[in-house]
Amino acid sequence: MNPSKVNRQLLRHLTDLPNVGHAVAQDLQLLGIRTPEELIGQNAYDLYERLCSHTGNRHDPCMIDVFLSIIDFMHGSQPKPWWHYTAERKAFLSQGNKAANPPHDFQPTIKKRTMSDKIEERCGKLILVCSADGIKIRTPADADDLIGHAFLGVELVALPAERLDDSFFSLQTRLAGHIMQKFATYRLQLAIIGDISRHLANSPSLQALVRESNAGQHIWFLPDMAALDERLQTFA
Repeated sequence: MNPSKVNRQLLRHLTDLPNVGHAVAQDLQLLGIRTPEELIGQNAYDLYERLCSHTGNRHDPCMIDVFLSIIDFMHGSQPKPWWHYTAERKAFLSQGNKAANPPHDFQPTIKKRTMSDKIEERCGKLILVCSADGIKIRTPADADDLIGHAFLGVELVALPAERLDDSFFSLQTRLAGHIMQKFATYRLQLAIIGDISRHLANSPSLQALVRESNAGQHIWFLPDMAALDERLQTFA
């Protein structure tokens, strides 16, 4: 949940915690934590190590920041964005402390976010605003990398249309379906931003998909960020 929306008096579920969406809640449940109260007395670095061990994957260290934020909150602190804790985590690790010691065959599941990608708050939502010059999305695995960076408290991903390979707009490849389903699974909204008229021109099936998507609240095809702001205000 966006930290600005957290109400300590209404704390019932893991997703009521700051910076916790459904994906992070699932990770916590994997670690045996099912209620916010079970975070009291936990150690963020230990949770990260256990998560890496359980999943067999080297997770983004920003997960430590999320764990720090929710443990701190459960010990009485005000809700803060996860990146408030990044400096603390880096300082701790720079002293030679280890957050996790994964086996040598562990492989990172999350690539570094493009430096010009940025997280910002718009209309009360945390949004990952992706740059146009980032990694091209050619496969479902590329979307996994994007989602992996996005779910740390982010509610929506704004992705320039030019970041998508042309095969995304050719529905017979099923790439669009796979990627849209991934976002739905992680309960992340996706806004594809930019001019896609050349793809729409000769594809009635794509035209139908865009119409149906824009009628809902989860996947949008929009011309620019101003249109996204207008859409967010409508559903606020």
